[in-house]
Amino acid sequence: MDEMARVIAGLKDGKAPGGDGIPAEAWKHGGDNLFSRLHHLITGRWVLYYKQHKDASIVIIYKKVDRTYYVNYIGISLLPIAGKIFARISLNRLSTHVTPEVVSETQCDFRGNRSTVYMIFCLQSCSIVH
Repeated sequence: MDEMARVIAGLKDGKAPGGDGIPAEAWKHGGDNLFSRLHHLITGRWVLYYKQHKDASIVIIYKKVDRTYYVNYIGISLLPIAGKIFARISLNRLSTHVTPEVVSETQCDFRGNRSTVYMIFCLQSCSIVH
């Protein structure tokens, strides 16, 4: 419950809800009853929920001034917030428990507090030496 509460507290307000229509604010201010129902869903019946809500609604929005040029549009996926909560809990657990044991120290891309700049520097310094 504590882990789930931290994830819910970190949700951003004002984002579009997914297909279930429940916004992040409802999850943040839903209270103990809603928290316990979501906890029950995640721990016991997630597979059934996931089968019903696995598909995202894709919405095309423009991201730049000129709406006539197709490159200025981007597709965004609207997923149910409950799915985002579950995904964040899973990501946090993977990052904490699995990543350090599976991913080598030299893997820097797509990892928190890592930069590929250091690896590029190492590569350049190795090529200068040889």
